[in-house]
Amino acid sequence: MEILKKLAKTAAAVIVGAGLMFLLMRYGSFESGIPYTYVNPGIIVLAVFAAVLGPIPGFLIGFIGHFFVDLSWGDVWWSWVLSSAFFGLAIGSFRKFYRINEGKFGFNEAGLFTLIQATVNVLAYVFVARVLDMILFNEAFTKITIQGMAAAILNTAVILVFGSLALFGYSKFLKKYILPENRADANVSTIDIKDLAKLVAARMVFGLFLISAVIIFFVSEMVNFQMVNYENTVKEMTENHLRASVQTLSRLIPAEELDLFRTVEDKERPEFQRAREQLKEFGEEYNVLFAYYWRDYGNGMIQYIIDNDSDPETQVGPGDFEPLEEQAALNALAGMVDVTDLGAYTLEWEGLLTAYAPVFDSLGNVYAVAGVDIQDDFILIQRQDAHNMKLLQLIAIPLAVILAVINMLLYRRKTREIEAAHIKLQYFNNNLRRAFSTYLSEDVVEEIVSDPSRLQLGGIKRHMTVLFTDVKDFSNIAEALAPEQLVDLLNYYLSTMSDVILEQKGTIDKYQGDAIVSFFGAPLEVSDHALRACVSAIIMKRLEAEVNNYVADKKISPMPLLTRIGINSGDMVVGNMGTQKKMNYTIIANAVNLASRLEGLNKQYGTWVLASEATILETAGKLLTRQLDRVRVVGINEPVRIYEVLDIKADAKPELTETVDRFHTALDIFKTHNWNEAEAAFNRVLEINPNDGPSKVYIKRCRQFRDAPPLENWDGVFNFSEK
Repeated sequence: MEILKKLAKTAAAVIVGAGLMFLLMRYGSFESGIPYTYVNPGIIVLAVFAAVLGPIPGFLIGFIGHFFVDLSWGDVWWSWVLSSAFFGLAIGSFRKFYRINEGKFGFNEAGLFTLIQATVNVLAYVFVARVLDMILFNEAFTKITIQGMAAAILNTAVILVFGSLALFGYSKFLKKYILPENRADANVSTIDIKDLAKLVAARMVFGLFLISAVIIFFVSEMVNFQMVNYENTVKEMTENHLRASVQTLSRLIPAEELDLFRTVEDKERPEFQRAREQLKEFGEEYNVLFAYYWRDYGNGMIQYIIDNDSDPETQVGPGDFEPLEEQAALNALAGMVDVTDLGAYTLEWEGLLTAYAPVFDSLGNVYAVAGVDIQDDFILIQRQDAHNMKLLQLIAIPLAVILAVINMLLYRRKTREIEAAHIKLQYFNNNLRRAFSTYLSEDVVEEIVSDPSRLQLGGIKRHMTVLFTDVKDFSNIAEALAPEQLVDLLNYYLSTMSDVILEQKGTIDKYQGDAIVSFFGAPLEVSDHALRACVSAIIMKRLEAEVNNYVADKKISPMPLLTRIGINSGDMVVGNMGTQKKMNYTIIANAVNLASRLEGLNKQYGTWVLASEATILETAGKLLTRQLDRVRVVGINEPVRIYEVLDIKADAKPELTETVDRFHTALDIFKTHNWNEAEAAFNRVLEINPNDGPSKVYIKRCRQFRDAPPLENWDGVFNFSEK
């Protein structure tokens, strides 16, 4: 009978220990600050119970507790379950040395406990677990990592502090209240023993409720923490959506068109109806409830201009006025984009969250304000739920077990709601991506979506490559076309060439008529930015035949589109430049100016793609290029060696390679000032390619220098005074 009672007590202790281990491992683990490293309070319970109860209970607690933790996560990882069981078995095997049940657990015993549990911790969770991973799951043994050692050390330290204190307190409790030799009267009556048993039972019951309450408090605080995190996430992503939407709206209808709508009668104008349809399409595309414009009417009032409301009863227009009260609206009139205070969000006004952005006229003055409203009560619900969780904590002790179940159910329910909210906000961000993807590379768009603060003024210094393009004689083409034809031509040409740049991870800086300014190496840092820029130029030249076939078929250009390109690499400042009212993600540096000069220099040499020596040296010899000159261009005093970029070396035709070889031979002769022989050598280049521009330039120079030789101290640099 006594054996059965002892087994029952041991079984109860195992259940309690495994349950506490489960709760703390399932809900109490937290990151330590070291990547992939967690502090696990459940291991404290396992170590303490194993030290008190012995090896078999320690083994069972470790096995059962860890098993149900893994099961609750959906997948039992047997290597770690067995490691926890081994941890409990090993610590429990030294139970008699700890002298806990004798009431003599002191500093020496705590030191021994720490040494044993630290050793077993490393063996179990760093070594045994990895060996079992290799055996059971065929995983590489190289998974013994610095993070694993760090986790073992951190958990050893936690067990040292909290585990030793728990064992010390439990041992002293036994010594003072339980052990017979420590009572004043060892010959107590049966009634005294029963009273003592009741006292111990009462203490145990109180202790269990207290432990349960602490666990509930801990779990509910974790839920609160998650609630706040998700609330902040929703607020931040909602604000990002509001800002992106209203900024797009502020550029949708220009100030000049809005100025047409000043009186109620203007609502009958066809322009007003077209504008309203634009706003309706905008609202559907960007998932906003209301989109509208208003202007400052003076005397603290605003005059509505137009909105996207489909209900004639609630539509607003030039005949509707309202007091100017919100700070966000005042900020918009001052030229800033602002959002109403999400932190003070209530449902008093139809659950609307609002953002405003200024609409600038052609002179850069704020003419009107664009506004968007979205309906999203999720922020308020999150705050109310977090408050409700705090109220639950007040009744955690009498309803400990019930609250544990409620908390888990609430947590799961909120998780589903949060997932739904994330899907919705992902849709918002997809709209944001679509708004910017036409002008920026995917990498720039992702940076803006992930961190809207990047839309602030400022730049960083970075080594990059810049590429300039320009169409030969485009002014003559433009003069021959009607405006509509010119727009169609530019849209087709710029789209085709821009796609090449974006595919090579370049960023479009700006369009200047037919010209494209782009750069490589920001915002995404790529080590081969120079090669990507040159490859972009080569592909653009390859596409010219296709482009001009399309242009000819559609009859949208009187002559072919031939692109000149300049490329240079160097240190540049990249970032958002301009003012708070209008900024542009762009680059500035002397290296940028040089690329522009090289593009124009193509006209002098009869070439199409020129690059500086700084760029060519970074292409790892993968391109077929030819050295042309050392030049000094307008605005840059330092001479620069320039190269013509012809093709990717692996793709180059033999005739082109032979042309380059003959040209370099002729150039070497030219440098010896043997003008007659150099002219003959350049003529041999023309035998392969009669239209070779650089060879014709050098033949002309040979003849000039033969008649009027250069000065003896000439440094070989050719100066160009035209851009």
